[in-house]
Amino acid sequence: MGEGFEGRRGYLGGIASLVKTVSVYGEAIDYDLMTKAGLTLRDWERGDLDSRSLIRFVKGLGPDSSYFKAAHPESAETAAWVDGSVACALIADMIDVMRAGFTNLAYKNTGKRMPRIEPYERPWAKRRSSRYGRKPIPITNFNKWYYGGEA
Repeated sequence: MGEGFEGRRGYLGGIASLVKTVSVYGEAIDYDLMTKAGLTLRDWERGDLDSRSLIRFVKGLGPDSSYFKAAHPESAETAAWVDGSVACALIADMIDVMRAGFTNLAYKNTGKRMPRIEPYERPWAKRRSSRYGRKPIPITNFNKWYYGGEA
């Protein structure tokens, strides 16, 4: 206990740790508050924004926030990759095309079928599952399933 801000970099615990974090990264947190919530640190100082809410707000800031960039300068490249900008999407597409081309060249004239190439993981994209159920419903039972027991 008592480790707080100095012990673990970027750790945000109680109100004392929040005060230390605001004193060090106040400008970045103020900018994030203005752009994302329409508030400022003055609202917190006046009591319009309570400390628990500010702690939750700061903890929820992602790698695209000013606070994260100020607190973790060594992660600047990672934050740029995660933000999902057009340049990042183009680079990921180029990686996919190059991998497909190299695999195609490797399997040319071998008589073997080229394996399916998994797309490069895009951290900003939500993962979609194409599986919705265990098995399809037979057409004879569809009306009963769709209308909830009525045939």
